[in-house]
Amino acid sequence: MKVGLTVLIILIWSSACAQDFDRVDATVLKYPKQFSKSTNLSKRINDDFMTDSNKARAVYTWMINNISYSYEDTTTIGDLYNYHRLAFVKPVANYVLNRRATICAGCACLYKQLCTEVGVKCFYVTGYARNDFDSLLTNKEAEHAWNIVVLNNKKYLVDATWGAGTYNKKFKRDTTYHYFLTKPYVFLRNHYAALVADRLIGYDIKWQEFNSQPFYFSNTAQRFIQLIYPKTFKLNGGEKYVFKLYNKLNEAIYSYALDDAPLETIDVVKEGRFDVFNLALKATDKVEDLIIYMNNEALLGFKIVPKKK
Repeated sequence: MKVGLTVLIILIWSSACAQDFDRVDATVLKYPKQFSKSTNLSKRINDDFMTDSNKARAVYTWMINNISYSYEDTTTIGDLYNYHRLAFVKPVANYVLNRRATICAGCACLYKQLCTEVGVKCFYVTGYARNDFDSLLTNKEAEHAWNIVVLNNKKYLVDATWGAGTYNKKFKRDTTYHYFLTKPYVFLRNHYAALVADRLIGYDIKWQEFNSQPFYFSNTAQRFIQLIYPKTFKLNGGEKYVFKLYNKLNEAIYSYALDDAPLETIDVVKEGRFDVFNLALKATDKVEDLIIYMNNEALLGFKIVPKKK
């Protein structure tokens, strides 16, 4: 009885938060697209919202809709850091606010500064990210920065840079809340904090384990899916693999594509909350891409490599 009551309370609380965030988003989307100083924006947020969670959401919503990614700002952000050192965050935040474009470091600085001004405890986090499926086999490390916010004495992960959109030689705005208060085990699929404590998972995960896991494409379904196996993105051609996913969603239609070939539907066996299927990979003499789709949306990426003799 107590367990049932606890679950009911959690469901009611989650529903209330979702409705509250909808109101926050609708309000913030009416804000001006540019503010000359961070204090002007933070005052507006403080006037409109009372709770820390709503304020953190307001900052995120305004940023993902109004700040763009600009790789050209790398040198400028670095110069600001070298010049200001200990006072790194505020000058960078105001620069970004006026420029309305930045790299991840500038975005994380602005989020931290705005959260600080509205009274929300926030940390600047550095580490590495996996955001390029094509370069998986290069072992290239991509430096990245994001944030941790503290709400009701609990730490949460936030990445307003990735929340704003994607970058492939040119920025494309594609806002998502997937990177707002993301569960640590989901965040760790493509974010590796330099400090173990900043990963919020309670245990250490080695770089090799992080960097060898399958590639997770960014979408909201990731919050409800957990891949049990295969554990690595590198699969041998000519072998048969069993795929097992824990699925919190009710309906899921799986398909796959090899390189640029058309999608092929996958026959799935349901084992409670688990979805299980087999794929027999053809032998290959070159690296091929294998992408698993769920409901026609890219979910997981693997590299099929020639089998060693």
